[in-house]
Amino acid sequence: METIILSIINELKLDNDEIKNIYNYGSWVYGTNHEKSDRDFLIIMNIKDENQRKSLEFDEDFDYFHRFDLRRLNNCDVTIHSCENFELLLEKNYMLAVECLFYPDEFILRNNINYKTIYLTKYYNPLRIKQVIFYENNHSFKYVMDDDDDDDDGIQSNFSQS
Repeated sequence: METIILSIINELKLDNDEIKNIYNYGSWVYGTNHEKSDRDFLIIMNIKDENQRKSLEFDEDFDYFHRFDLRRLNNCDVTIHSCENFELLLEKNYMLAVECLFYPDEFILRNNINYKTIYLTKYYNPLRIKQVIFYENNHSFKYVMDDDDDDDDGIQSNFSQS
């Protein structure tokens, strides 16, 4: 795994010293991966240059889903967030960000900032989590229903690529 991470860091020209946390998420974590499955990585970085730091833009209906850059490299999907943006996702109880904090150690590839403690002490909100789960399920159901006539598998992407 370290070889894959180093390859990503080199290819994206990331400053390894500024990478604080790395999470492997997706099908490999859930045990639903197969021979064609890619690897999904969430990288949290200290981004000092404000010109490189992007603010998250959230959908208006629930102030939850957001636009993000997904980089595809050698069968890996890589998302990079600044430390500030990742903490904002935790504040909103964004499920992917929250679940990363509770993964088994084998999927937490770097953990220099203890976001689990930050989340539990500052942002954990059981009501918000319930709302988020209902919202995500409803959102996913709409995609399946809207796409049912057009697509055999009922899956539609909701991300931007760079």
